[in-house]
Amino acid sequence: MYKNLFLGALLLVMCPGLSFADSLQIGFNDSSAQIEAIIPTQQDFYGSTEVNFRGLYSEESDTKLASAGLNVLGNLNEQSLPGLLFGAGVKIYGGKSIDDEILSMALGGIIKTSPAAWQGLGLSASYFYSPKVFTTLDSKRMAELETTASFEFIPNKARVFLSYNNIRTDFDIGSKRTLDESVRVGISLEY
Repeated sequence: MYKNLFLGALLLVMCPGLSFADSLQIGFNDSSAQIEAIIPTQQDFYGSTEVNFRGLYSEESDTKLASAGLNVLGNLNEQSLPGLLFGAGVKIYGGKSIDDEILSMALGGIIKTSPAAWQGLGLSASYFYSPKVFTTLDSKRMAELETTASFEFIPNKARVFLSYNNIRTDFDIGSKRTLDESVRVGISLEY
């Protein structure tokens, strides 16, 4: 039942957003899949703001997780550090792992780099943390680490990527659980 509810909610969130999305990322391995839509909301001299929606399914940990976030990215000094972006963001997570329900809000930091001299190669990392005060239902705390290496094979249109994700949470019953620890390959399409 929850799987159908999760998929239905994911479709309701993702489908209208896809028409406004700037980028669609799909990553997978043998036991998990992740899809993310990124919608730019503002861009100026100082940086950009984006909204993202993500759905994650991990068969290994029996986890279904959705998130929605807002990120602000900018370059501190374009002249001395071209292609290096720093950012901050907020994410709302909701989902289920085994029989435990998750609802939390996390704050985090982001770093991305893709200098022109690297000829299409890019690296990024982000870390989001949700303390006890920002979590509810069965979860107590939550943390997500993501690192990605990508290569742009069609300029400004398509990238292939290899990512590592680690999402952990504490539950009320006193257990700590890894919701997702995966290496995924995927493609990012910009349109």
